[in-house]
Amino acid sequence: METRKKLLKLAIAGAAVALFVLQALSGRSVHAFVSGPPASHTDAPGEDNCTECHTTFALNSGNGNVTITGLPDTYMPNQPVAVTVTVNHPNGFLYGFQVTALDSMNHPAGALAATDSVNTQAITGDVNSETRSYIEQTQQGAFPVEFDRRSFTFNWTAPSSDVGPVTFYAAGNGANGDGDSTGDYIYTTQVTTGCSLSFDTTSQSFAAGGGTGTFNLTGSGCSWNAISHNDWIAITSGSSGTGNATVAYSVSANDTGAIRSGTITAGAHTFTVFQGMEFPDVPPSNLFYTEIGKLSARGVTVGCGSGLYCPNDPVTREQMAAFIMRAKGEFNPPTPQTQRFNDVPPANVFYNFIDRLAELQITVGCTPDHTLYCPHDSVLREQVAAFIIRGLGELNPPMPPSQRFTDVPPSSVFYNFIDRLAVLQITLGCTPDHTQYCPTDPATRAQMAAFLVRAFQL
Repeated sequence: METRKKLLKLAIAGAAVALFVLQALSGRSVHAFVSGPPASHTDAPGEDNCTECHTTFALNSGNGNVTITGLPDTYMPNQPVAVTVTVNHPNGFLYGFQVTALDSMNHPAGALAATDSVNTQAITGDVNSETRSYIEQTQQGAFPVEFDRRSFTFNWTAPSSDVGPVTFYAAGNGANGDGDSTGDYIYTTQVTTGCSLSFDTTSQSFAAGGGTGTFNLTGSGCSWNAISHNDWIAITSGSSGTGNATVAYSVSANDTGAIRSGTITAGAHTFTVFQGMEFPDVPPSNLFYTEIGKLSARGVTVGCGSGLYCPNDPVTREQMAAFIMRAKGEFNPPTPQTQRFNDVPPANVFYNFIDRLAELQITVGCTPDHTLYCPHDSVLREQVAAFIIRGLGELNPPMPPSQRFTDVPPSSVFYNFIDRLAVLQITLGCTPDHTQYCPTDPATRAQMAAFLVRAFQL
């Protein structure tokens, strides 16, 4: 039903474009700029933005955004770069944009060229007695080709000499297609290249309850702006500066019933915020609420069915294979050419994950001859140590100088793995005094979330 509605939306949008064409041919007045806005509406210094005409909603107040991607951190003189502007807006009927590029003195920088003449066009306009160049959509380009967004790609050729930081300013319009300027959402953004910036981390995960976070930005002395592109991510400090800074932000609670992600940009860099969904059987009071939420945020788990997570259920060995591989970033491992384990047929939903686990030497199975995997057996905490340490690439962890846990003697085949798990601060043991590990206890799904989030820094 939802897909049918979206297809209907695209059909209606197509009819709206046709209507604009007919209106233009018949000489009737068209108030909305479906064939591209007038010049100088990117919100760049000295310019207006599209809320000058589209006055129904405040700037950047909708549930969408406009993004600029493809720019390098720094540019080389005369370097050609393919740049993409994407206007994201749920349930939009038509999409428009305008972009320009200026140096730190607000003079035009480099050359903009429309490479897709069907959907984009180049125009010029005067600002403060100086001619600026712009790329914007054509009438045909306003029509969406995918649900809820429209992307436009063009070329930028860097200046013939290094002019310092160059900032791209873009405005985007998520329009309702009614033929005039009412009821449309306008978004703006800016991205700087030629400014040597770096982040100490590029992402952070949150549970559905939200929270606050920070990341450190290191710069070479050029000016930058940190911009949130989602209304549920708010920058609370460090939104602009010159050189080094700490950017602080807050994340609102997620009541959408699904995982989501959003971005903060500074210069040509992007910081991504991942947020998990709520599970009715994992209340905020649960000891593992945050870890389970982060695991969900990264798509490592979708729960155990019916919208639940089943935190107290033991993890099976087949589930463990999927947990490990997804935590490593492999969500769709290739189908093996032949069946490896006799008890894991191709019909098993975890077939690809288990084979990939063996291919990476994270497991050799559950029997001495390596012919069985025992997919339905519960994973013991001592086995978790081996799975995770091998998953991190350490097939032979070093021998510890002394025994750490009283219930894990040196004679244990998992002795090195368990100690290494503690050295990496992935576990503190199973007792308040941290003297025991409980190696033969089955690992629960809640405990597994904590193991994985700490190990793979999710």
